[in-house]
Amino acid sequence: MTLRSDRDFSNVDCAEARAMAQEALLIAGQSEVPQTARNHAAVCVRCRSTIDEMSRAEGLMAAAFRAARGRIPAPPGELVEEIVSSVGSLAPAAGLLRRIRRSVSRMLWLSLLFLSFLPLCWLAWWVLRALIDLNGR
Repeated sequence: MTLRSDRDFSNVDCAEARAMAQEALLIAGQSEVPQTARNHAAVCVRCRSTIDEMSRAEGLMAAAFRAARGRIPAPPGELVEEIVSSVGSLAPAAGLLRRIRRSVSRMLWLSLLFLSFLPLCWLAWWVLRALIDLNGR
């Protein structure tokens, strides 16, 4: 992710200043608002309050995550093993490909079986016709 630099905006409007602050605070995880957005917030009351709220929210969220980090228990080893063992060893795509290959293989064998009867049918027709011709003479 590339963060917009301060040089990119010499004159920013409210939407750009808020977007820069949001990108710096919430998306990129920086604790510092870019200087361009701070300069705009110094003259715009609405943007200053919005950026201050975003900064407070980011600080509260960071503090909450730090506080909860040691309190959330890890899952028991048996549960982890059960989850890992329930996951198939093959990816879903591999199973689908195996079923497709099996179906295509069956269709090919059935086609070959059908085609192998064609010469037999032709031979039987030729013998039957020869017998009819012999009886007719």
